[in-house]
Amino acid sequence: MAEPPRAELLRTLFDHAPDGCVVTRLRDHQIVLVNEAFCRLLGYTESDLVGHDAATIGLWPTAAERREVTAELLAGRPHTCPEAQLQTRTGETRDVEISAELVDIDGEPHAYGINHDISARKQTERVLQASEERFRTLVYSSRDAILVTDNSGVLTYCSPGVEHVLGYEPVELVGTRERDLLHPDDLALRDDRLARLPQDCAPQPAVELRMRHRSGQWRWVEAIDTNCMDAAAINGIVTNVRDVTERRQTDEQLTFRALHDPLTGLANRRLLNDHIGLALARAQRSGGTVAVFFCDLDRFKDVNDRFGHDAGDKLLQQLARRLAVILRSSDTLARIGGDEFVLCTDLVSVDDVGDLCERIVRTVDAPVQLPAGPVTVTMSIGIATVTGSDVTSTEPSTLVRNADVAMYRAKNRGRNRWEIFDEVMQKQVQHRVRLEHELERALATEQFLLYYQPIVRLPETTIAGVEALLRWQHPVRGLLAPAEFLEVAADNGSIIKIGEWVLLEAARQLRRWQRQGWPSLWASVNVSGKQLGNPGLREVLTRSPELADVAPGTLRLELTESVLLRKSDAISTDLDAVVARDMRVGMDDFGTGYCSLSHLQDFPISFVKIDRSFVADLGSGQRPGLRANLVEAIVQLSRTLSIDAIAEGVETPAQSAVLDKIGCPYGQGFHYATPRPAEAMTDLLVSSGGEGAVSGDCRAPGGEFRAVRLHLTESQQNHSRITAGVAEPPEPGGRDPCPTPGARDRGWARCSPAG
Repeated sequence: MAEPPRAELLRTLFDHAPDGCVVTRLRDHQIVLVNEAFCRLLGYTESDLVGHDAATIGLWPTAAERREVTAELLAGRPHTCPEAQLQTRTGETRDVEISAELVDIDGEPHAYGINHDISARKQTERVLQASEERFRTLVYSSRDAILVTDNSGVLTYCSPGVEHVLGYEPVELVGTRERDLLHPDDLALRDDRLARLPQDCAPQPAVELRMRHRSGQWRWVEAIDTNCMDAAAINGIVTNVRDVTERRQTDEQLTFRALHDPLTGLANRRLLNDHIGLALARAQRSGGTVAVFFCDLDRFKDVNDRFGHDAGDKLLQQLARRLAVILRSSDTLARIGGDEFVLCTDLVSVDDVGDLCERIVRTVDAPVQLPAGPVTVTMSIGIATVTGSDVTSTEPSTLVRNADVAMYRAKNRGRNRWEIFDEVMQKQVQHRVRLEHELERALATEQFLLYYQPIVRLPETTIAGVEALLRWQHPVRGLLAPAEFLEVAADNGSIIKIGEWVLLEAARQLRRWQRQGWPSLWASVNVSGKQLGNPGLREVLTRSPELADVAPGTLRLELTESVLLRKSDAISTDLDAVVARDMRVGMDDFGTGYCSLSHLQDFPISFVKIDRSFVADLGSGQRPGLRANLVEAIVQLSRTLSIDAIAEGVETPAQSAVLDKIGCPYGQGFHYATPRPAEAMTDLLVSSGGEGAVSGDCRAPGGEFRAVRLHLTESQQNHSRITAGVAEPPEPGGRDPCPTPGARDRGWARCSPAG
């Protein structure tokens, strides 16, 4: 029988309702009616549900709950459950909002339930809740602090991290002003920062400032501000605060080390130049005077040699503290080298220079107490000043250099005094600058050359070796000795490349001589303190083929004792490389230093050169016994240690005779021969009868070459004469048909008939 129109309408509405609808008979809790939405909600078909107990599909989680809801409905009260969970056919759960009413069907009570799916909403809520939980956990566990201030600067929120950063409980700070925590010197920075905050919620770059810790200490913090005034939930400025005190202290320590001398704590050269630049800028505005004082201790090396370098360091530290006391806060005192101090100060006028110098001298003159006892030192001071219009064009490095020049003038005039840089010194500086530029071009344009001075074997005075001596063929000034340019080369660093060239050129020339017939000839080369310990020298020693081509043991390096005083791993490594190349090491100017004997033990020394000061008075009648005894003692010491002794500066027959009597094995000086170019040295080798055969090309103009036999005849006066024998060499195994009686055979050479 057809349903009435009203019933048909209600069924249509029931079937097409968007929420899941279910009708359950209360007597046995069987499902009698479901709509399509309910089936979709739980994943069942209508036949799976109708006629089955509602409990089997999870509509009633517990029997007690079912009884409670049933009683509520039978009492005429609708039942609502804002949040419930139903189990789907696959075992998943669906979040629903349930409402149920009692309905009468055919006189029997039923429950009409509507299940609104809220799964999407609940998922969103769970995500938000998890996010909020994570945020809360991060905030509460973070060691950084989050501060919120209102538009009047009052703190309205402080995260628990504020206790770690500032030592306060959050409740102690809420309601107080943020400004009360800031360092007075940072208030202007903070005000400017807040005034520039944009209106959006974009975080701004971090800024570092100081905030007061509960202990009273000032802590450096990194603050990042975000303007959240328009966010209703916050309505304030959010500031993330991180403690960066340790990082700041580390940065300050690194900066301090980069700008200060590690021994004394004074400014170093870099910071000094910065402060001189600032002083020049002030003088330019005010019209004042800037003065730079270059202070150098007199004979500081004697302190190191006598008491040791640790005592020397303590002396420098005490003097640094003394000098710092007499200076103003605006002055800068720097240590830029071993015993070199530089002071930069503003003066009212140049007349104030003398007063300050006197204070410095009095301060330094007082004895310094060292572990070994009191030590008194003096200081030489050079001053450079600039005032007026010259301030604008003056560089800090120029002032320091000028003061350095004036200091050397004070040293040369007797030490323990002060000198002011003047026009004469200015010309010297200009000459030095010009010389530095010319030195740069000298190597590139091959202006350097080597002279060689013989080293003779005593008593025969035959040539055993040569010393290579540097000369500069200056395009304008002519031939220059090392004394005229070597100090400048050492100061500007060009001595490194020059020294490498000298070593390699001497090796090349020595190889030529050895191939021409003097295989046992040796050559010595002076090595500067700048070279030894420099990586460039080690590279030359280990890789240069020129050094490998000379006969073993015939290339020698001469070192001064001042070089060996700088004991270091780099120097030891270089000397090991020298020995590894079958080269020999000798000590120049032996006997003039404090520690020569220890150096003979510490380093691979194979020969010493007796300083010319010991040789000068030999045979002159002035203290003859003492000088001769000193030289003889050195000779005996070298013989005991199995090293060679070479007397330098032999200029008279009398000196040579004394050395011969003493038993000195080698001599060098003008008495035997003056330094000369390689070509002239070759001629001297030929004429003097040096050991080995001679071979070379000699031709007179227009003459043709012929092979001749050379013979050497020596007179009793040690002079030599060369005579030529047969014009062509004999056949192998044949006899020389024309020997010179009493002559020593010197080998074959090619000469022209005219020559």
